[in-house]
Amino acid sequence: PRLVELKSNARSGAFIYCTNNGRFVLKTMTKAESHFLNDQLLDAYVGHIARNPKSLLTRFLGSFRLKLHHLQAHVYFVVMGAIFNLRDETKYVFDLKGSSLGRSARPGEKVSKDNDLRAAKKLHDESPSDPGAFAIELGGPAAKAAFLAQASRDADFLQAHNVIDYSLMLGVVDD
Repeated sequence: PRLVELKSNARSGAFIYCTNNGRFVLKTMTKAESHFLNDQLLDAYVGHIARNPKSLLTRFLGSFRLKLHHLQAHVYFVVMGAIFNLRDETKYVFDLKGSSLGRSARPGEKVSKDNDLRAAKKLHDESPSDPGAFAIELGGPAAKAAFLAQASRDADFLQAHNVIDYSLMLGVVDD
């Protein structure tokens, strides 16, 4: 499949590509990130995913180093399963970190952040018929409890491995 570059507003400066069928994402990473993933996290990650098949964590499918002879440099990247089908007509995409500091999208950015979601929820509470307003429902109390329990197990896993910079990616589509 052909790769499509996705515009990233990540502070890391990573390049992010998606396959044209929307199934896989490639993301560049630093040498240190590559070593952390492969040397310190991978075995525990595989165990966590095996014990938690409904984990909300990204599915890492491969980690690679590409040697660029003409630049005398290496490029490190990871291949992941797409979090949600990027070919769907997604109305909103949120990169949520659970913070408000610096967590608003700049004008023109396609990926919204925590404060943008708070604003949409507030707008929904005040004027539910506004086109920019919505609330997120998880399908009832049992689904909500299962989601929160899995999110908690995933957060505990990340905390136990000192991973402090992570996001919950949320895609919102119209029914």
